[in-house]
Amino acid sequence: MNSRVASSQSVAVLAIDSLARDLVPLGRALEQRGYELHHRTDARIPLEAVQSLQPDLVLINLRASGAAGYQLCQTIRATSELAETPVIFIGSAVSQVQSILALRSGGSDYFCLPLRTEECLLRLQNHLQTSQVIRRLRHDNAGLSCQLQQRDRTLQAQASIQMSLAQQNQTLQRLAYIDGLTQVTNRRGFNQQLHYQWAHSDHQPLSLLLCDVDHFKRYNDTYGHPAGDRCLQMIAQTIATAVEPYGGKVARYGGEEFSVLLPNTSAQLANQAAEAIQRAVAAQHRPHRASPTKAFISLSIGVSTLVPSPQQTSEALVQLADEALYAAKLYGRDRTVASSALSQPRARAVSAAESAIGKLLINQARGCQAAASGLQATYRRLSSPLPHCQTISGAQRA
Repeated sequence: MNSRVASSQSVAVLAIDSLARDLVPLGRALEQRGYELHHRTDARIPLEAVQSLQPDLVLINLRASGAAGYQLCQTIRATSELAETPVIFIGSAVSQVQSILALRSGGSDYFCLPLRTEECLLRLQNHLQTSQVIRRLRHDNAGLSCQLQQRDRTLQAQASIQMSLAQQNQTLQRLAYIDGLTQVTNRRGFNQQLHYQWAHSDHQPLSLLLCDVDHFKRYNDTYGHPAGDRCLQMIAQTIATAVEPYGGKVARYGGEEFSVLLPNTSAQLANQAAEAIQRAVAAQHRPHRASPTKAFISLSIGVSTLVPSPQQTSEALVQLADEALYAAKLYGRDRTVASSALSQPRARAVSAAESAIGKLLINQARGCQAAASGLQATYRRLSSPLPHCQTISGAQRA
């Protein structure tokens, strides 16, 4: 872009004038002020020649150029790098048509012959200053536009980075709270959900199911760990589907144990949800030939229900469910046991332990010494009452 200033000696003036005498006084005055005067006798000068010269000012004498002068002005106005160049027409004072055509073709001004040199110099200087201001503004605007485009690209890049970070954060959050094998909530996620539900129960009952796959170690030993993983995946999805109508939140509590958190759920509905899980798992008919309980995969489930209060913590709900699950295993597995607020008589607990030991003593003869020894230890531990009572919900399924 031409950056020459109007008052400097580097200002280039293109003069279209075959009758040099019309512009002699003005041309002399311009040269005295340091302007570079470039004369052309024909207005049909090629556009390339004008672009090469890059004039700051164009003077067109209509007496010399005729209609070609108007065409040259229109060409200059249509060329982006020349569009702001002042084009001054010089013509007859008595021809109003010439002045109108000159201005319509894009002329900046119209000087009447004979020229008054001092007036022409002042008007030319004003046109040059205006042209330079416009050029400078356009240059600054172009620079500002580039800066704005760069800023927009930077903002877009930042937005893209932020979106990517948000997606990565969501992925990390998912990895932090989702069990990789079963794709249900992991223990950390369960703890978070439990604490939240306990704190926001609004005096409504909160229920918890703890589910344990019966004899899962034997299943792994018999069918292999890959089959065990597939079994856990099946159990997780079966539980999730079964408790969906109850609004249950399923989590892998640990190993072969799963939890189901049931907000705003009474003990009765919690028991129904547990039985729905039992039926759904039984319907899978997944073989478990190493199980002393039944020929298929089965679950033992402990159920607890409390109305959260400041006097208790969420650990109380977990402890009750764990005790109920322990009782379910004690009574032979493949069943649901619900905790209660009453204490169970000691004799009943011991009797149940003796019955379970008796059954497994039979298995001892078949090579189950380790399991029988474990239950004998359980019998010894039951010499004192169970900490909380449990009620058995449902009989053992075949």
